[in-house]
Amino acid sequence: MLTSEPKQEERQLATAPDGGRKRWWSRTAIAPLALLASAVAVGGWLLTRSDPADDRLLVVDEAGAISLLDPETGEASFEVPGATATPDRSALLTTETTGDDTVLESRDPVTGSVTGSTTLDTGELTVRTVSPQGQAVALMPGPRGEGIYEPEPRARTSLTVSYLDDRASRTYDLAGNIEPEIFSYDETGLYVLEFVPPTEPDSYYVRRLDLATATMTDTGAPQVGLNPKMRGKARASVLHPEGDQLFTLYTLPQTGDPVFDPQAGGDSPLHAFIHVIDLKEDSSYCIFLPAPIGTGDEATVGMGISPDGDEVIVADPSTSTLARVDTAELAVIETVEVEKLRGSGAKAAVAMAENGSVYIGSGPMLLELATPRLQASRVWSQEATISGLSLSASGGEIRVGGGGAITLIDRSTGAEKAVLEAPGRGTVTLLGPPRGSVTEFPLECAC
Repeated sequence: MLTSEPKQEERQLATAPDGGRKRWWSRTAIAPLALLASAVAVGGWLLTRSDPADDRLLVVDEAGAISLLDPETGEASFEVPGATATPDRSALLTTETTGDDTVLESRDPVTGSVTGSTTLDTGELTVRTVSPQGQAVALMPGPRGEGIYEPEPRARTSLTVSYLDDRASRTYDLAGNIEPEIFSYDETGLYVLEFVPPTEPDSYYVRRLDLATATMTDTGAPQVGLNPKMRGKARASVLHPEGDQLFTLYTLPQTGDPVFDPQAGGDSPLHAFIHVIDLKEDSSYCIFLPAPIGTGDEATVGMGISPDGDEVIVADPSTSTLARVDTAELAVIETVEVEKLRGSGAKAAVAMAENGSVYIGSGPMLLELATPRLQASRVWSQEATISGLSLSASGGEIRVGGGGAITLIDRSTGAEKAVLEAPGRGTVTLLGPPRGSVTEFPLECAC
């Protein structure tokens, strides 16, 4: 289980001096643009919502370039190579190395123009994760590898945290094999994965790095007695729309040790679960998913979250099963056998609408599941494998990415409106409207 050990462990880590030499952020460039989107205050944080009138779509091509696509014309407003979108899509971040320096830039997601930059004198760095509110950035040396769950063997880790405001950056020299996962809600901590053994990693723990003191502790968990050492694979991650909970879907191979639910007497083998990190309370929790989820082709299991954050949907095409999860109670509401959901060897894409309708892409097939039965009310088929789903800001259109193209479908009639050529080539990922609410979290994993 990916929970914390009952005993709090605290270790002092050595830190390096401030890695930033010069910084500036164009507040005047950012503030007027932010007024174009509506916003609501949530616990002291300004939660950015998408503009219902802006139905444009941020897309990522196979090479990692982000573009803003106009569905009316099919034209891309800009293309930013090697960019990382903040979870709330309020900015696009890029890095460029010159000599021994790395320049971190932010760009406006509507215009593509540079809104700020800072220079970090710690060699070549790349963005690894961004805080839910998009103001804190964790970077590490060298290019991205195969993902945070496939680390390179190393005994120590250098990690730099920079900010999109006037806070000074800092570089941490950490003992062990560390990969950053997500920042705490208030940006005072960074949740990381600590891989063990560090030079021959085969499992990992979830830890919290205090950014002020550079100490690392376990995350507290109410499920006492669960093994905190994790060997499973993360398949998908989503954020609660308020940015205060991270839900990560894990599966364990059928050939390994299963996960056991202690409430079931320890004799119910479970091979899939959702690990929840409360980014406000600094705690973690495991939601066990009942069989048959995760017992077939585990790499095809996908997940999505409702627009209001009340519910998470897990789809397992290889077992034709769907699970509904209550995000407040942290419990499975029900599991449903979906008759027309079939395995295709491809990872499921999941999107949810405000009226409760669920859209699942499995291989070339797209299903619309209507409430309350959650059975297929409509089925579409295309030649290419579906690599991403997204609803328009207005909610009237489902966008289907696959095969280097994006198909636009009218939700009310089910009719295909247009097929757009995606910028770049190959697999296309759909990020949704610019300045959208926090939903999907960019998980780097060997899925």
